[in-house]
Amino acid sequence: MTTKTREQIQSICKAQWELRGIEPAAVLEMHQELSAHLDDALADGKSPTDVVGDDVQAFAASWARARKPRSHRLYRLTLDVSSLAVLLLAFAHLRRWSTQVPVLPGLVLSFAVGIIVLVLVERRRGDLGFWKGSLLFVVFSLAGLALNDLVFREAVLMTMPLWFTAPATLLVIARIAHDMRQRAAVEQGTGPHR
Repeated sequence: MTTKTREQIQSICKAQWELRGIEPAAVLEMHQELSAHLDDALADGKSPTDVVGDDVQAFAASWARARKPRSHRLYRLTLDVSSLAVLLLAFAHLRRWSTQVPVLPGLVLSFAVGIIVLVLVERRRGDLGFWKGSLLFVVFSLAGLALNDLVFREAVLMTMPLWFTAPATLLVIARIAHDMRQRAAVEQGTGPHR
């Protein structure tokens, strides 16, 4: 068993927290708290391993689960999927240049495939964040769209009106802008600390 340095422990923990989708402000706060614990251990003549144990990744994962419980991750996943659905609807309105967008069975199937993949990845690795999750969602949901052309043809389940899509799109854009501002503030060291 090799003993890890303080820098290695902090790097492993930070990577694990980011991988699990902990918000940047919380990662910064957790990093500072871990640093303080390591300083205290050093002052008491203890090693960094005495603080985190032999399995640094397990320590970091445990802290991440305590910091961001499953209900919060499910809430973020629901927000991300809903946001992506609204953005895709807005794109469909623009592409068709229409106030009504037909909802096809293949589209519903593609969303189901995308959601299943996102949930499986989230359970295994943690929240990917909006952009990585969206990319994964789009890649896997394209299969459902292709299936629509092969199996369902042009069956329409319902239509989505522009009066629903437009305000929902503005809310999603505001949410994305807020997330980007928060991430930039954390990277500059002026972000909120919880």
